[in-house]
Amino acid sequence: MRRAILALTLGLALGLPAQAFASGATVVHGWRVNLDGDAHMEHVRLMLQLKPNPFGGTVPIRQHWLQVVDRVGGRTVKTRITPILEHMLPRFIRIADLNTDGRPEIFYRGFNGGAGAVPVFAGIRGWDGTSKHRFWSYAPPYPPLTHGGHHYRYVGASVTLENLAAAATPGLEVHLVQGEARPADPDCCPSQLLIRNYRFDSAARSWVLYQTVWRPT
Repeated sequence: MRRAILALTLGLALGLPAQAFASGATVVHGWRVNLDGDAHMEHVRLMLQLKPNPFGGTVPIRQHWLQVVDRVGGRTVKTRITPILEHMLPRFIRIADLNTDGRPEIFYRGFNGGAGAVPVFAGIRGWDGTSKHRFWSYAPPYPPLTHGGHHYRYVGASVTLENLAAAATPGLEVHLVQGEARPADPDCCPSQLLIRNYRFDSAARSWVLYQTVWRPT
């Protein structure tokens, strides 16, 4: 049976009640974690802001993003560390020491739209006390591809963190499965799965691609 590609669910802990801000944004979930290894905790906040529908609908468009709140030099610093996305839920976030370097990193996933080949966004971010670090990113555009003499287009993706034996490294790997459809295929039913696996490279300070597999559905 063919697989429709969409979504993952990654659970994480400690929630905070929603809080309103003067800008109209609210905190819908929060985590307290020491990201930079100093003497105090930072706050990671999942934010939500509603904006009018530019297409004339009555239902507002939801905008989510993650921000880090820290005390730097005696003042509060708020830094957005993800794209602004329509759909991002607490269970799409994981905060843990993903590469066994002794500090936690932030994994996020989200998407825009609700039908067809929805654009999926994902990434791993770190915070050093003054700035964010991009360990890995996944975002559009997704270019058309050619494999086995056939042309394919993106029709969705799933992203998970896994401890893959093939990586032969400690920590967690990024397991990215992208649906690829031929021109005549519907978005629901890709002909091929493009599987790409990434592992942490300490020299590059990033997750790097080490395995690519095409698999028919």
